[in-house]
Amino acid sequence: MTACASVSASPTHAADQFVVVDGARLRFRDEGRGPAVLLVHGWTLDLEMWDPLVSALRDAFRLIRLDRRGHGLSRGIWG
Repeated sequence: MTACASVSASPTHAADQFVVVDGARLRFRDEGRGPAVLLVHGWTLDLEMWDPLVSALRDAFRLIRLDRRGHGLSRGIWG
């Protein structure tokens, strides 16, 4: 696993971050404070589907969300 650079955040959400896992570059956001909750989107969507929920819960929970491989800004070969 290799960490990559962050992309600047807008005032409404955390910065995009990237990690390389088994050759796939995956985008994720990690924001809020409190108990951690992992948010994983459904088929054909991306991590931005969680924006309304994150806005409502970021003060009570640490919200970690990612673009699955091949979705949103995540890349990589399937395998």
